[in-house]
Amino acid sequence: GSYINVGGIESKGFELSANAYLNDQWSVYGAYTNNDSTYSNSPLEAFPTGNTVFGSAEELFVLSVDWTNHKYFAGLSNKWVGERWLDAANTQRIDGFSVADLYAGVGVDSPIAGIEKIQVRLTINNLFDESYLGGVAGSGAWIGAPRTAAFNLLATF
Repeated sequence: GSYINVGGIESKGFELSANAYLNDQWSVYGAYTNNDSTYSNSPLEAFPTGNTVFGSAEELFVLSVDWTNHKYFAGLSNKWVGERWLDAANTQRIDGFSVADLYAGVGVDSPIAGIEKIQVRLTINNLFDESYLGGVAGSGAWIGAPRTAAFNLLATF
């Protein structure tokens, strides 16, 4: 691999986020990002000044709902990433995508001496097994991760 100095990048935009606690058990989180990143003062023709930086999403949105009831907890989160440019010349667009994640678990006091608490958690990423293009580099993109599940055991000493 190699790195090339393509000049500068000028970025502007805004982010908004809010977390609402509906009651002792339910909360909702939302976040929105608007990003306008462009090449500036580029000495290379391949990176035209004023073009959007390839791979940078112009809009992102996250919405999460979380529930907790004493030792039990669960949550569902959805991330939406808007369209992106695949190339610095801004001639090829990548479709936006939406990916949902789910988690659920239980935390208990440990019956084992020396361990205070134990938490058991199941996480499923890309719950609906969406096909999407994730990372972008050069003039190519990586296929996003398929549905994956993880079982975690956490012990607090």
